[in-house]
Amino acid sequence: PVYTCSSMEGGVEYLENSADLMYACEQEIIEMLETSLNADVGKIGVIVVDPSASFQMLQIVDKIVSRKHLRSSLLMKEGPLVVAPIIDSSETWRTHFVDGFRELYETSPADTASLVFNSTESSIQIAIFFTGDEYFITHMNEFVAGVEEDIGLRGEIRFIGGGHFDWQGNHWKPSQFFSAGAYDQTGPFQQWKSQQPTGHQSVMQLMTKKSELSKEGVKSLLESTLTTLGIETTTSEFTSLGDGSAIVAVWSGGNVIVLYDGRSNVSINLFTYEQDPEFAKKFSNNFKKLENSLDVVLYDEMPRGYGRVVNWSNDIGARDVPHWALHLVEQVE
Repeated sequence: PVYTCSSMEGGVEYLENSADLMYACEQEIIEMLETSLNADVGKIGVIVVDPSASFQMLQIVDKIVSRKHLRSSLLMKEGPLVVAPIIDSSETWRTHFVDGFRELYETSPADTASLVFNSTESSIQIAIFFTGDEYFITHMNEFVAGVEEDIGLRGEIRFIGGGHFDWQGNHWKPSQFFSAGAYDQTGPFQQWKSQQPTGHQSVMQLMTKKSELSKEGVKSLLESTLTTLGIETTTSEFTSLGDGSAIVAVWSGGNVIVLYDGRSNVSINLFTYEQDPEFAKKFSNNFKKLENSLDVVLYDEMPRGYGRVVNWSNDIGARDVPHWALHLVEQVE
């Protein structure tokens, strides 16, 4: 077992020489492990974190196993089984320590799981990391069921995380290939024909670097932007909405709603009948130009219309039959 270094007992995080003490403890643990492990003993295949282990000790162990050369010399090549019982649910750093192994052994299967077992009086959480088990989820379910049956605790799998998928390379060939005709495209084709895009909607969120703007300033920004873009209209302002305001402008080519939260957030909902994405960009750029403390933190745009519209008019074009529905037309003919 690896015990807490005597110099670390009682905690050292608030001491002036804490870094030196932790480094000395790290070297002490490395030397002890390298001396203990030999050809007869082999390398470490299981790591069990005692509930009494301190945060600083896990920091040191994490630093040791994060070094590739030490990990290679101390731990089994395929990776260790890591188990950490957690009695105090506020000590989330124990879970983070276990899950960190998933970053060290990236290639799947390399999995972590968080299990919780409850009785009528208490509960315990167990964090687990394991590599090389292609049926990890199945085995976790069997483990929980076994604990419930043998001990009587109520178990729950709270989280399971896996490593990166193996890259199979360009040599991999599919055993079977499915074309679009292998799927029922009747519904999507009906939607494709029924959709009628009639407008363009853009949703923007801007935030200021200043402490806050003002209701009058936001209204002036909107009116100046509309004038710059050659839109003649009047604005209606609503100020009985908490600390901020809502400003609405309507013209023959569309409408815009500007919502100001009274602090640093300005949301713009712009609709135009002309499906021109450049217009929306000009709109937001004018806002930023007039108030250079504003930054666009969210920008989304979508077609509007009827018939379950999801495409722009220029995407649909002349309503030619899309390649994925050609087999439906051929069937009818």
